[in-house]
Amino acid sequence: MDQIEVPAYILASYSTMLHTLGSFRGYEEIPHDKKWLVVHGTQEWYDLYSPERIQELADFFDCYTKAPNEWESTPRVRATVLPYNQPALTNIPFEEPFWPHRQTKTKRLFLNSEGRLTEIQPKEPGQSSYQADFAPIWQRGSDSGEIQFSFTFPHRTTILGSSRAIIYVETKTGPDMDVYVHLRKADRTGKLLEHVNIPLKDLGVASAEEVPLTNPMKYFGPHGILRASYRDVAEEISKPHWKTLSHRRRLPVNVGEAMRLEIEIWPTGMLFEAGEQLVMKISGHFMGPAEFEALQGTFPVRNEGEHTVSWGGASASYLEIPTVKIGDDL
Repeated sequence: MDQIEVPAYILASYSTMLHTLGSFRGYEEIPHDKKWLVVHGTQEWYDLYSPERIQELADFFDCYTKAPNEWESTPRVRATVLPYNQPALTNIPFEEPFWPHRQTKTKRLFLNSEGRLTEIQPKEPGQSSYQADFAPIWQRGSDSGEIQFSFTFPHRTTILGSSRAIIYVETKTGPDMDVYVHLRKADRTGKLLEHVNIPLKDLGVASAEEVPLTNPMKYFGPHGILRASYRDVAEEISKPHWKTLSHRRRLPVNVGEAMRLEIEIWPTGMLFEAGEQLVMKISGHFMGPAEFEALQGTFPVRNEGEHTVSWGGASASYLEIPTVKIGDDL
């Protein structure tokens, strides 16, 4: 990416698992300032072929292949934030051409024995276990073999960017661990919410319940995935907000030992009103919807037995989330 010299127009999606991280990292790593990032609030194909996007692309290409126009006055970064139970808030301009936002503040939330996330580190140690070799049957966001922790926001809060989970996990059977972390939004009653990726009117349906529960159609929230033996980090290409795995060597996984794992969680934009909840789920399998309904229940799982997550004391497990205030648009 650091060898790209031509202007760049980059679209980024929270929900397209194959392309999410590459789009954001690509924008960060292109070394010049003639680059634009647009984060859309829909499935990527819907946005890419929309009349608005086609016109913008034409303006972009015209500027650099025909004659200068007004394109370069376009904000370098336009973000999207998802309220989930309301339409997405789109085209939120950054005052500076950087991703993530320069005024991002990291909020640390600790796991505790009550199934909560708290800003106060618990003194007493605790544990919770899940069946790590459980294979999801329906991939509808409520399969077995998952544990969860929740935090209730006391005031309106926006999460924008990449999160990170630092958790102590133990396997009693080995020889390796695949650990998944998933962030969800819940309403004031604790009901998990979903973001519909394509407007209902364009799908020809009247309600979200009629929309198929597949990844192109619905977005639950961002994931983090780590195979414990591949936790070695390439510091030379990492960012403060995102550690890049080196894949140069495999590190040992010690059976019966609580191992400290740093799990990077994909970028997202989520708006929480006072009283709404952030839910952190941990398991041994992918917790989002399948790409297509025919693939439900086919997700492979390579874990064995139970995994145990520890918190409190010397093994303080916690979640770091990026919060930001970005103007009156919210």
